[in-house]
Amino acid sequence: ARHLGVSGGLGLGSCLLFMLTLLPAIWVLQDKNAAQSQIKEFEVPFLSQIVHSSTQYPKRWVAAFLALLLFSLAGLPRFHNETNLEKIFNRDVPAVQVGERINQYIQMNTTPWIFLSSSLEEERVLNQRLQNSPDFEQILGVSSLFPSSFEERMKRLEASKEELEEQEKKLMSYVVGPPPFSIVAQELMPIMKYTQEASIKGPPNLKDMPPELRQQFLSDSGQLITYAYGFGNSLDAEKLRKERIAAEAIDPNVVGIGNFVELAMDINRPWVIPVIVGVLSFVLLILFIDLGQLRWILLAITPVSFASVISFGMMCWMDIGFSVLLLTVAPLLLGLGVDDGLHVVHRMIEDPELDPATATISVSRAIAMTTLTTCISFGVLLFSNHPGMESMAIALLFGLPLCLLSSATLIPALACLFFPEYKQES
Repeated sequence: ARHLGVSGGLGLGSCLLFMLTLLPAIWVLQDKNAAQSQIKEFEVPFLSQIVHSSTQYPKRWVAAFLALLLFSLAGLPRFHNETNLEKIFNRDVPAVQVGERINQYIQMNTTPWIFLSSSLEEERVLNQRLQNSPDFEQILGVSSLFPSSFEERMKRLEASKEELEEQEKKLMSYVVGPPPFSIVAQELMPIMKYTQEASIKGPPNLKDMPPELRQQFLSDSGQLITYAYGFGNSLDAEKLRKERIAAEAIDPNVVGIGNFVELAMDINRPWVIPVIVGVLSFVLLILFIDLGQLRWILLAITPVSFASVISFGMMCWMDIGFSVLLLTVAPLLLGLGVDDGLHVVHRMIEDPELDPATATISVSRAIAMTTLTTCISFGVLLFSNHPGMESMAIALLFGLPLCLLSSATLIPALACLFFPEYKQES
């Protein structure tokens, strides 16, 4: 979101600078000696008829927008936060498919919860508590490799020394016996020797484990690592939140990738409200400096207000989950959509002799083109195979044309109804 804001700000700022300097310079150089020809006026199909209709039947148009607004607001109870990260990023991420196969075959996933223990005894207690928890399917730790304690194993080996010596003598007699017995005895002899050596060398040392196991189960600080895997392979923040609560009830210091997923999918970001309020405040400040009067400011901001509420309400009706990416659309829609209403109102103020319909039509051709080009640029995101980006495109493809339509109809309709200097068309 930050990169989007920086690149957008630099890009639009550069466009403004070049439009005020480079464009007129090239225009003069290109057309200085060229004969001026009359340019055919661009016509947007049905635009004039729609605008004139709004000033002929202003109450009907305002009522229609109010009805659409109420219908959109009725969809807000269907609002829901999209908590599944898999439904936000690219659909073709191979890691998701690999994670599902891992869970299918060995009941593990890509989002384990990680616990640290200071000793093997502490790890055994932790492992047992996790085994007894209904929230975890697979537990993997040092005690999974050594189910019984080293001391108990050593006592059993020491108590079995004489028995082991007798068994070794029996195996030696079988080694020189008939082939079936000799083959089995030869296979058992290495195991017997390992067992006898263990009774002499003492219990194993965790640091003597193979490097692959040591890196997996021993931290750099020497603490023992235990992994707890929830049921199924999922990047759903709501599921991971429940697992986190269960894990923290066992050990408050537990960590895992689930912490990141849960935080990444949380739309209750502290920056959301300040950003939206900041953008709105800046827009209102610009409108106040430019228009001066409250009635013109309200008239200019009405279209984008209607369009924003209707757009997000319709997305609720479409059962589209709201994610962090979708939150960035609100300031985008506000900043891009307010332009349409500002241009129409500006034209009405600049030439008060024009009736609302004529003033609106004179600028609606231009704002129709800017809306079209902006929609095309964001519409490309529909082909990104990225659900989060696609939801951004859907919101803007709803909102920007609504800003255009409401600017071309609501503004002249409201002007006829509430501004005494303008009269309703007959």
